[in-house]
Amino acid sequence: MLKEMVVEGQVLTLKHNRTTEEISCTVMNMGPTTNGVMEVGVEFSKPNPKFWRVSFPPDDWTPHSAEAKPVTFNPRNPPLLKPQPAKK
Repeated sequence: MLKEMVVEGQVLTLKHNRTTEEISCTVMNMGPTTNGVMEVGVEFSKPNPKFWRVSFPPDDWTPHSAEAKPVTFNPRNPPLLKPQPAKK
């Protein structure tokens, strides 16, 4: 989300407020503006999967792990089911 006006293709430097790390990126798309703030999609100039400091589950994690939180479903919004192949 940005308050400043940008254009697609513009090169920006993002700075992570907590770590002060900086990275170059390019504006790839722009979404809706709400209350003077625009949603902006960027692409890093070089891959940096740890820039945002977001943790993901380990490769061996499953929904049955002890750390997994229970899943609840809203009956008005049922989960999408994968289509099953037709029986022959």
